[in-house]
Amino acid sequence: LFQLMLTKGLVESNNDGRDGGNDDESDDDMEEDNDDEVSTTENITTRQDKGGRILAKPDSHTYSTVLTTFSRGSDVKRSEAATNAYKAVKLLKRMEHMFYEKGNVSARPNAVHYAAVITALSRINRGRGRSRRQHRRGRNESDDYDDENNEAVTAAKTAEELLYDMERLYDKHYDDNDSDRDLMKPDERAYTSVILAWASSGSKHAVQKAEETLERMEKRFAMLDEGSIADVDAYSAVLHAVSMSPNGDEAIEKSRQILDKMEMKYLHSGDERCRPNRECYTAAIIAMTRHGREGGAEEAENLLKKMIEQYRATRNESVRPDVVAFSAVIDGWSRSKRRGSAKRAQEWLDLLEDFHSDDVDDSDKIVTGRPNAITYTSVINAWGNSREAEGPSRAEELLDRMQKRYLEDGDLACKPDSRMYTSVINAWGRSLAPDKAQRAWDILTRMKERYEDGDIDARPNVITFTSIINACGRTKGNHTARKESVRIALKTMAELQNSNFGRPDPFIYRSLLDAFGNLVPDKEERRRLSAVVFERCCRDGMVDSSVLEMLGRVSPALYDQLPGAEGGKRVYIEDLPDKWKCNVRQRGR
Repeated sequence: LFQLMLTKGLVESNNDGRDGGNDDESDDDMEEDNDDEVSTTENITTRQDKGGRILAKPDSHTYSTVLTTFSRGSDVKRSEAATNAYKAVKLLKRMEHMFYEKGNVSARPNAVHYAAVITALSRINRGRGRSRRQHRRGRNESDDYDDENNEAVTAAKTAEELLYDMERLYDKHYDDNDSDRDLMKPDERAYTSVILAWASSGSKHAVQKAEETLERMEKRFAMLDEGSIADVDAYSAVLHAVSMSPNGDEAIEKSRQILDKMEMKYLHSGDERCRPNRECYTAAIIAMTRHGREGGAEEAENLLKKMIEQYRATRNESVRPDVVAFSAVIDGWSRSKRRGSAKRAQEWLDLLEDFHSDDVDDSDKIVTGRPNAITYTSVINAWGNSREAEGPSRAEELLDRMQKRYLEDGDLACKPDSRMYTSVINAWGRSLAPDKAQRAWDILTRMKERYEDGDIDARPNVITFTSIINACGRTKGNHTARKESVRIALKTMAELQNSNFGRPDPFIYRSLLDAFGNLVPDKEERRRLSAVVFERCCRDGMVDSSVLEMLGRVSPALYDQLPGAEGGKRVYIEDLPDKWKCNVRQRGR
């Protein structure tokens, strides 16, 4: 109960005290800290009654309880995880001070304490890794990404330093033949947590550091010869780092090498601790498919087939594939540029659904987990990117299937949201269908109807409206089809302006101007339409450099009338009145 109160910050006390009462020694060299958990743990070392009897004194297990609390919770917000890690490091440093400087044996740090702090540090960016912007830019090892100002990288470095401290302390006790040396022995958890810290750090050196830590782990365990090995969790952590790599070719090659190494170790030793499991295979599949590299989807597909075959042959639950592995393979085919990739994605989705059919016995259900919105969206995107004539209609059929599973079967995981609807709109927009504008508008109508029926997730947004206008602008039909597309584009913008679905931004104004450039051959008519749209853009304060550039391409005559355009000069955003651009988030040339 005391330790529970300590964890919750409910215990009060006044001094740092070692055994025997109050301690007047100052802690001026230690930074003042008002954090509830840290200050509570630091100060409760002696809680006394009026007679001087100690009522509560924490021991090693007490500190472990608090540090473990800081290291728990894989689903906490990043800011909370960072705060927890900071508090854990702070408390560990205070424990070191209290033991090494003051001789308080109750605060002596051991391997459990260090491992808990390392785990807390590894959770700062767990499950996030490199940002979407970094992946979109395709950063590689030569980029100038600033590791020094990355909080997660700093956490990984701190975790690594703590691991090295454990090794040094253990080696010192080992050389002294100290019977307490095992108290500081780094175990599999400590090394694996450091690998995970690097894997999720977003550092351009993450894969290298993860591999170095694994190699260090293997060498030390082999040298000590005490039965510990680099187990499947450590290898899985390295594969996770590889899956987050911005270098697609490297990710495919390294994931293949790591799996081969694990399988060879298991074949030679028979040790189940190094046998590849579902997490390893899934991480490798993600690494192979994440960047849409040539051949990646095929290799990932072969790995998934291997998992299915192994499970069928052995019924070993550790290799039983789940919906994440299936979704990763499907996503790989959705990114592939190979002809027929959409059909391959569809085949895997159909297989996943078949495994969960009511006609299939539970014993024959190879995969755990049902297809969800992410799975369906990947196949929708595959059809949308396929450029096949049937692509958009197949994408819309999948949307209908999702909605049926949600409305009729009550499957909440398949409930369509605005992103799914917008993905289908984009599929129509990329097609060659002459009525693509109308089909995109029909999807918007469905979204509004669902939203008006109380489905908040179906609420259209500015991206939805922009996608419809983009679909209009890509129309390649005859004069009648183009004229209809202009009408729908203008109707779409009017619908957004008169609704509460969002505020027009520079992107949608730029898309509308681009649509005029593609659909309206008459220069005077194009200038007139562009003038109306640009005027509204100015009133909304949404003119940015991309809108200016598009206006110059679509209607040079109108562009030449802008401030600063005299004599054919280029107009910069700084030349325009402030109220034309006052609501743009970022300004630039």
